[in-house]
This record gives sequence, C-alpha cells and structure tokens, in this order.
Amino acid sequence: MPVQDKPVAVITPVYNGEPYLQECIQSVLQQTHANFDYFIADNCSTDRSLEIAEAAARLDKRITVVRGSEHVGPIQNWNRSLENVSDRHDYVKFVHADDWLYPECISRLLQVAESNDRVAVVSSYRLEEDRVSLDRLPADAPLVPGRDTLTMDGRDVARAILQEHASVLGSPTSTLLRVSAMDTPDRYFATEYLHADKDACLRTFQAWEFGFVRQVLVYTRRHNESVTSLTNTLDTRRQENLLFLKNYGPKFLSEAEYEQAWNKEIRDYYQFLAGSVGTGKSRSFWESHKKILEKAGSSFSQVRLVRAFLRRWANPGIALRALRRGGSARLNADEKKTHGFLDMSRTGQSTKDD
Repeated sequence: MPVQDKPVAVITPVYNGEPYLQECIQSVLQQTHANFDYFIADNCSTDRSLEIAEAAARLDKRITVVRGSEHVGPIQNWNRSLENVSDRHDYVKFVHADDWLYPECISRLLQVAESNDRVAVVSSYRLEEDRVSLDRLPADAPLVPGRDTLTMDGRDVARAILQEHASVLGSPTSTLLRVSAMDTPDRYFATEYLHADKDACLRTFQAWEFGFVRQVLVYTRRHNESVTSLTNTLDTRRQENLLFLKNYGPKFLSEAEYEQAWNKEIRDYYQFLAGSVGTGKSRSFWESHKKILEKAGSSFSQVRLVRAFLRRWANPGIALRALRRGGSARLNADEKKTHGFLDMSRTGQSTKDD
C-alpha cells in the first residue's frame, strides 16, 4: 500500500480545552496526509469543548467525537481513547488539545515509519512556543549530510535516554506510533507513571526501532493543560527518570554502565534536593521525593542531602542565586495543586483539576 494511503488514527484527548481546541482541530484537518480517522475524546468537559468538537464533526466526516461516560485521569483518558483504534489503522498520532501540527507532520513521520517495518516510534523537532526542543539526539545518532531523517535501534535510543538524558520523545503530540508494536493497545500507557508516554516508548524500544525527522513538525505550549504542565514544582521528570533507570537500566545497560548511570542519577538527585533547601518547599514536597527514592530502592539519606547542600553552598554563585530565589506562598499553592493532579493522574480518581 502506498504511503499516502496508509490509514492513521489521530486522537485528541481533551478536558476543558476550549481556548485552543479549534486551532488544534484545524491543524489536523489541514494535514497533507488525508487518510485518517480523527477521534476527539472528551473527558466530560465542563466548558465548550464538546460543542466545538461536535461542530467540527458535522463539517468533516473523518471526525468522530467520543464523550467519556465519566471523568477520569489524563493517563486513563489516553488509554480510553485508544479503544477507538481498529484493525483498519496502522498508526496512531496523538495531538493534545492545546497543541497543533504543522501540515506535513503526519506525512513526514509516516514516511520514516514506512521506510523500515521495524520502526515503531517516530518523532521530530518541536517548537515549544519560542524555542526548538527535542534536539538532544543520542551522541551516536547516524547523522548524514543532506538527509533530515534517521533511524536507530530502539535499544541504542533507550541507552542514550537512560545514560545521556537524550531528548527525542517529548509528549504524545510529538510521536507517531505503530499499532502492531503496541503490546496492550487499550492499556498502552501505564497509569502508575505521570510520564507514561516515555515509559511506553522505553518498553517498546526493547524490540523495535526508532525514527526521527530533523524538522519542526509540532507546536506545543509550555503552559498547556497536558500532563506535564502542572508538575514542574515537584520536577516529576526527575522523579520518574530515576524510576525508569531503575526499571529499564538492567534491560538496556551492562552491569558496569548501569552502576555508573545510577550513581550519577542519585548524585544529581541529591544536588537537586539540596537546591530546594531553604526555598519554602512544603512538607509534601519532601515526602513526595522520599517516596520516589524508596520506590527506586534507595532510602532517603539525610547525610547525602547535607553533603550535597554543603557542596552547593561552597559555590558562591549558586548560593547567591538560592538566596535571591527564596520561598513563596505561591510555591506552596502550586505544590498543593500539583499533588492533587498527581493523585488524580496516577489513581484515575475523578476530579476537575485536569
């Protein structure tokens, strides 16, 4: 089947996405690759999201609006939206309701996926408001002058993510997924992780390959309503990077490589915590990080924290910045909101704080 005929399931999970949803929908409808079914999965929105989606569906038969029977967490809604994927679809393309796609996005990602039937995940550079991101490719990425695409063994990409913090995945908006590589399509995203899309890709890389387009193909907002936007206070990426290293390090790294990567991750983790001392962080902040360390099999150590703190304050520049930053009531308010969001995301409990 020619690439242009490959059927793609495009999915937009949405909860109260009224401000940006119309722009998102239009970006999908303007794709140069026209053979897609577009599912807008409304998570019981209380604004005009459903109205906007249904109005669009009346104008384009490729759009199907699916309203959930109950409000669930974001990760649960991702999984629930995958129930719309059928045997007809070869690929899945997510786009968050507050993001949008450049016209060539699906076409270019699809070309790379179809160039090698072992490629299961394809991503690209993205425009993150005013800067380009997903530009930390693996050190050994096969870059060829005059070519703006590449493919790599998934295991090598996973190794680079775990050892170098290579940044090539982003959010679900950034990736195209091969349906046949999704081990459990209706439960593809593990609900115990907030960054469940990264976990899913690492799991997939155990047996599949990765493709990348060196072109900006997606736009994302830093202050969006997606899973990552309310978690900066806790630095959940750092938390789950530690868990991913614990879970996947032994699968992708040699014993010596894993030990080296683990020691560095723990050292950097305590440096981060040391930088949070004296900045007004709440008790819940510290409890959250203690739980993550324990979950990773490394009990929280006051001695390590003190050592890291002393190292930071031995650097006058770092110490001065820390003093200037200080603490704030707003920080604690953000933490409270974030903890509620985390509980909802990881448990699926109904809440209106998406």
